[in-house]
Amino acid sequence: MSIPSYFKYWGKAKKDPLQSGADYHLLPYHCLDVAAVADIWLTESRTLLKQ
Repeated sequence: MSIPSYFKYWGKAKKDPLQSGADYHLLPYHCLDVAAVADIWLTESRTLLKQ
């Protein structure tokens, strides 16, 4: 089974080498994080929804 091409890219890299955890966040997971934040932001912000 081959890995889809979008898993070959990262969406965010770690800036601080002294931080623990992975050195990067894969693009598909970064996109899901962004979508989840946007969903909450749009749900909670009446001003943003009016615009």
